[in-house]
Amino acid sequence: MPDYVLKVRPNSGWAVLTGMVAVSVIAIVGFRSAPQSPPNSGSTTATLHVVPTMRTVNVSPATTKFAHCTGGEFALRSTKKALGYPNGRCFVGSKHKNIYPIKIFNGREAKIYIKSSPAMPADGKTEWRLCNPGPHPVVACNGPLGKPAKDQFIVQNFSKSGLNKTGLAKSLMCDIEFGQSGVCLASTGQSEREGIRLIGPHWPDDHSTTWTVTITWMAVPP
Repeated sequence: MPDYVLKVRPNSGWAVLTGMVAVSVIAIVGFRSAPQSPPNSGSTTATLHVVPTMRTVNVSPATTKFAHCTGGEFALRSTKKALGYPNGRCFVGSKHKNIYPIKIFNGREAKIYIKSSPAMPADGKTEWRLCNPGPHPVVACNGPLGKPAKDQFIVQNFSKSGLNKTGLAKSLMCDIEFGQSGVCLASTGQSEREGIRLIGPHWPDDHSTTWTVTITWMAVPP
């Protein structure tokens, strides 16, 4: 007598093989491996803090405004909060009143460098270009008596140590307010308070009444 029965259903597309199916299932179950037990171990994760290796500098406030404006002539004379022409002057802070509103805080020991952007008008058109006073300027001021010419301007930072007579440029230079010897070396955690003086152009090509200037400080390895 055969050990299996084959049942076929016409046009059903399937067949059942009894007996052999039962044997196959038993064989699969018989050869299945037993689950492995986890290893006898444990661990802990520890967090380590190290001293910072990057130089950092923090400047506050992030935004400010020029005021205490003087200079200019006749109908274009400066008001307290608006620059006049020719060559009006405006300030952030006051050297005479010992007001230094910008705080520069150094992280790890570093040299502190500083630069200024061009002055950008609100309409985004003709900017003012930086120039420098003195005998060895980065860019000469071409106006009368060595003052800024058309579309030129001067930016100078100052502190209780004095005024940066050289003026700022669009490239980084040593911030002498951190060291009058010219090394501008700041110790770890050292801070300085500064103000800004701006001398405007003899005459602008752009007639915007709002302009922005960005002053940037940077800490670099000594």
